[in-house]
This record gives sequence, structure tokens and C-alpha cells, in this order.
Amino acid sequence: MYPFERFTERAKKVLTLAQEEAERSHHSYIGTEHLLLGILREGEGLAAKVLNNLGVEINKVRATIESVLGRNERIIIQQIIPTSRVKKVIEIAFEQAREMGNNYVGTEHLLLGLLVEGEGIAAHILEDLGASLEMVRGEIDSLIQIMERAMYIDDLDRLSTTQMVSKTPVLDDCGRDLTDLAARNRLSAPGGRELEINRVIEILSQLSSNHPVIVAEAAFSRSAIVEGVACDIVLGKIPDSLRGRRLVSLDKAKLLANAQSRGTFTERLVRALAELIDEIRSSRDVVLVIEELGPVLSGSAFKGATEIAAVLRPALARDDFPWMGTCSSEDFGNYLSSDADLKPHFEAVYLEAPTMAEKIEQFRRLKKAFEMQHRVRISDEAVKAVAVLSDWSPVEAGRLIDKAAARLRMQLTLTPSGLLNLREEIGELQTKKEEALANQDYESAASFRDKEKKLKDKYVKEEMEWRDSLGKTVPVVTADHITNIARGKKTQPGIAKTP
Repeated sequence: MYPFERFTERAKKVLTLAQEEAERSHHSYIGTEHLLLGILREGEGLAAKVLNNLGVEINKVRATIESVLGRNERIIIQQIIPTSRVKKVIEIAFEQAREMGNNYVGTEHLLLGLLVEGEGIAAHILEDLGASLEMVRGEIDSLIQIMERAMYIDDLDRLSTTQMVSKTPVLDDCGRDLTDLAARNRLSAPGGRELEINRVIEILSQLSSNHPVIVAEAAFSRSAIVEGVACDIVLGKIPDSLRGRRLVSLDKAKLLANAQSRGTFTERLVRALAELIDEIRSSRDVVLVIEELGPVLSGSAFKGATEIAAVLRPALARDDFPWMGTCSSEDFGNYLSSDADLKPHFEAVYLEAPTMAEKIEQFRRLKKAFEMQHRVRISDEAVKAVAVLSDWSPVEAGRLIDKAAARLRMQLTLTPSGLLNLREEIGELQTKKEEALANQDYESAASFRDKEKKLKDKYVKEEMEWRDSLGKTVPVVTADHITNIARGKKTQPGIAKTP
């Protein structure tokens, strides 16, 4: 037995929440996945702050776990017990605390235990979401240093981390930091587009006309170039004048939603935009990315566009801050090419239609998110099938991949017939036991009770083994799976697995 009195109150709360998560999913055991959900639900400990800083969100984790494991029908188990893997994680947590010179076990030690153990479902999910052991250790060290500098050294897990005050709170709320995503390996540069990416970087580093506008028919082609620029900034493949810059894409939907929920819409929207521009101007390290620049500046494309254009357009024309945009050829011709005020300030970067190989490469870039979400591997043959069957539409390609991966994972997580049979037998014994009690046949009732207990113990053991095996199994989406989805077939071919 472990000295649980050495657990901080937050670490103890994590264990309680892990049990709640197991009960919520009707699981008969506490697995590493439930422990991870407990850490995220606790929300205030050092581990939760680390995961938040690394972009690991509870909704993504929960969706991935349910995709991998599914939910059981409710079966009454007297006691939910931790798996041997969870016991190993707790043992490692004590070791991590000792190595870090701590006389207590906090949430950060439990998180390290999950990753050092490395084989549980939680470890696989964390790795897929970019929270590797090295990154988690680095983030823990960084937060501890911040807390120590702030003189918070008594009990690190009991105190809230002092948050660094952002210079751009409005932009943080209404923007998507592409350089941050690139630094966390959430973005990748498109293959075969180095010339266009270099041209955008060259324009950004100019003294005049230094606002590139990427013009192409396909939205995913435009976005790919922007993401490629973000990756090059992170990798340092840029002039000195651009070092340390953040590429932040304006999220118009968030901006509008925030304005909708806080006071008078027009006043709030105009105020938020003015604050956002002031933040960018003051920070001196942000390049604002405005996607669909033409419709945004037209003032009529969507609700709120008039207000956005009224504030944004004069600021862009005054060269108030660094920016870049993306636009379709049609919108460029309609809104930007003849704009006398803006034209001196930007340069267009035209993208030729991608070749077949480039299109396949673009769809290959789409697959990573779905592999993470559904815990599958998507084969190159599947990507080629998507390219053929989706008529090159990224939206349609995403739907095909998503549906095929979800159906394949669902097939894998269907409860085995052996467990279903055990459930049925347990239900029958419970009915017989209740009938015997009603007839005051206590001897038979006791016999049924003993048999029921043995079957429940067997059920718990077999279910834990089965669910442990699910964490190790990575099925492969093939071209046949994609074809069947596209043709509306209800069944899928057999499940191929990675060796």
C-alpha cells in the first residue's frame, strides 16, 4: 500500500474524480484514461495548468476516449477497482516526487506517472495531442520557476500559478496563434510550395508594400501557405527582421460572438476591434492574418462586416501594423485589385492550381487530426482514394476520412460477445436470486448470489484485459473503407492493424 497521506488535497481529488469518470462511462475499473480526465477536471493543480498551456482540452480528451472505448451499458459492480496499470502509474508518481525532491505527491507527479509508464490509453492520447514527456517536464519546470520567482514556494500544488499578463488579451481571445501551433507541431508546411512561402516572407520583410495577399482558388491552398510561413518562423528560416514575430489569424466568428454576448453589438464590436488594433500596434511582434480579406473589407459579406470594415480598412491603409491576407481570385478582382487606398500597401502572391501530387499532399496533411481523434492510422492508399472520390474538396475529403475512421473505430470497440454473454448470465442470476428471495428460499438465493459474484469478478477481469488491449490497437483506414463510405455501404471490410 502507498502512503496516500502524502498526496496533496488536489491529487486526492484527482483520484476521486477518476472514479467518477469510470462510473460515468459505466466501466468496471479505473484506467489511466479516467485518471487523465480526473486531472483535467480538477482544473487548478499544476498538472491541469501544464496541460492547459500545452493545449490539451478536456473535451478533446473525452471525445477521444469515448471514440476508443465507447460506453458500456450499466452493470452493477460492487466496487470499481484500479487497473494494474494505474497502480503502476501511482508507484511511478511516488518515484517522480522523490526524484524532484518533493515530500508530497501532487497532480504533476501523477501526470508524469502517466507519461513515464507510457503504455496506457492516457499516454497515447497525450502524445497524440502533442503533450510528450519532454514537453510536460519542460512546462512543469517552467511553471515551478515562475512560482519560485514569485515567492510561492510553500506547497506548489496548493497554490495557483501566477499568470503572465498578456500584452494582447483581446487578440488572444479572438485570434488563432499559428506560430504557437507550429511550435507545438500542430501545423506542417505544405510540400512543393517553398517558392510561394519564401515570397510571402520576402514581402513581410520589405520596408514598403510589405503586406502580402495570397490569391488562390482553393481555400486550403491559401491556408497551407500561411501555415508554411508560421512553420518557417518557428524554425528560424526567416530574415532577422522577422525573428520573434507571432503570426495570429483573426477569428471573425469569435470576434462577432464576443460582441454579441457583451452589451450593444455595434459598440462592443467597434470597441473590441479598436482595442485589438491598439494591442497589435503596441506589441510590435504580431503579424495579423486576415483570411477572406476581400469579403471582410467589402462590408456586406456577413453580419458585422460593415463595422469590421469601417474600423479595419482605414487601419490597413495607414500601415498601422503588420498584416497579411488571403483571398480568392474572384474576390481579389472584385474588392482589392482596384482599391486605390490599399493597393500601394500590399503585394499579391498568386498560387497556380496545385498538381495532382500537390492535392494528394494537401489531403495527407488533413489526416493527422483525424488520426489523433479516432486513434487510427490512415494509409496513403486511403488518402489517394479520398482525393479521387471527394472531387478535391477539402470539406468533402474531411467528411470521408472522418466517417471512415469513426466507423472503423466503432467496429473495434464493439463489446466482445464473451462479455455480452457474461452480462446476460449475470442478469439471469440476479433475476433468479430475487425470485428465490421473494419465495423465502434463502439457500437457493445464497447459491445464486455466490455464482453471481464469481461471474462479476470474471467480467471485471476480462473487461479490464479487453480495454487495456484497445489502447494498444491502432486500426488502419484503407482505400476500401473510404470507397465504402463514399458509396454509402453500411458495412466495412475487415480491420487491418498496425504491426
